Amino acid sequence: MSHFFSHRRILLPAAILAFVVTLTSTEFLAYQYRSYQLTQQRNEVFTRASLVRSRLEYEIHTTLNLALGLTVFVASHPELTRQEFNRVAGALRQRAPYIRNIGLIQDFVAGFVYPLKGNESVLGLDYRNYPDQMVTIQQAINEKNTVIAGPVELVQGGQGFISRIPIYCSSDQSLWGLASVVIDATTLYEHSGLTRPDVSLLFALRGKNGQGSTGDYFFGNPDLFRGERAILLDIPLPVGSWQLAVMPKDGWESASVAIEALRIFGLLMASVLSLLLYALLKAYQRNRTLALYDPLTQLANRRFFERYLQQSIAVARRNRRTLCLLYLDLNNFKPINDLYGHKKGDQVLVTIARRLQDTLRNSDMVSRVGGDEFVVILFAFPGDDGIVKVVDKLRSSLGAPIELGKDGVVTVETSIGVSVCPDDGITAEQLLKAADKAMYEDKRRLKGAV
Repeated sequence: MSHFFSHRRILLPAAILAFVVTLTSTEFLAYQYRSYQLTQQRNEVFTRASLVRSRLEYEIHTTLNLALGLTVFVASHPELTRQEFNRVAGALRQRAPYIRNIGLIQDFVAGFVYPLKGNESVLGLDYRNYPDQMVTIQQAINEKNTVIAGPVELVQGGQGFISRIPIYCSSDQSLWGLASVVIDATTLYEHSGLTRPDVSLLFALRGKNGQGSTGDYFFGNPDLFRGERAILLDIPLPVGSWQLAVMPKDGWESASVAIEALRIFGLLMASVLSLLLYALLKAYQRNRTLALYDPLTQLANRRFFERYLQQSIAVARRNRRTLCLLYLDLNNFKPINDLYGHKKGDQVLVTIARRLQDTLRNSDMVSRVGGDEFVVILFAFPGDDGIVKVVDKLRSSLGAPIELGKDGVVTVETSIGVSVCPDDGITAEQLLKAADKAMYEDKRRLKGAV
């Protein structure tokens, strides 16, 4: 009959389940809110990063557009003088102060440079002696387009981006040479907002020589390109591209006060709900036990037994099976109760109840229906010989001495009556009446034997 007490085992699991469900729901809400916060933060960072990218693009393309004016002038004046070059280059540099110098290359040799002061080492430079720079010069010629190299270590000192722009004579479209515009890297970073001290973002750039995401990094912390946390933006160049990585200096926002408060509230709610559920289930169990179980022996009481017997008869008849009912009465219990007191009498009843459960199968039902009366339902009818064996086994078990501590040992004699469904009846009342009658016959037999 252990399955009749299974409701007791759901108390703690139910409380734990309520705790886990409430806590999980709270964590889910916290996760959703955290995701919302992170999305908002990433959108804000993306907007600010897009502004920096736009500034970079603007500075670069503005410089290139100005440089194109020089190439157009040279293309139409292939025999230009140094004075003419200085005038055009000076005007160009005034409009773009981050241009470090402007030069013209003919036959791979730097023949013009502006301003000359501070750039004397460039004049007459044969780029064929500098393989790294020859690569981009040759690329510009082959692509017939502007190529931005760098950043590179400049001969005149410092770092810069070098724009190589091929120049073709207007008259016959033959290659005149190249224009070389050196953009100061530090100034470009400052103008685009990459190095502003008040910016709360970390920036990094890669794609040296316009090689995009596969190129080497050249600005900022390369760790920003590792993992998937940084926002990545491509910066297109005339040939190739750079890639900008951006993320907050302090990392993506950790759990906010609101999220922590939500988690604490969820923990408190989970605790309160689980304790409340445990208390309610405990009260339900207590009330159910009082209503359906004998508080002394923890066996089913008469109310539970009668309801269960009716259900068992219906199941047995539907499945065409035989059901057996045993009615037990303790013959000499009253003298024990009177002699040793109710406390010792209760001890005897508890011992009898335990022996009944130990002797019978788990599938059989044992109930206390009166002061010293017990009823047993055997679901699988063992036959007449089997019933005799069960009854003898019960008499032997229940008749064993019961120790009462200092009061010594007592023995209990049990009268047992048997009824069978459907032979002795097909209703609970009929079976109980038949078993009760058989029990009294057994009681008279035992008295006669004495």
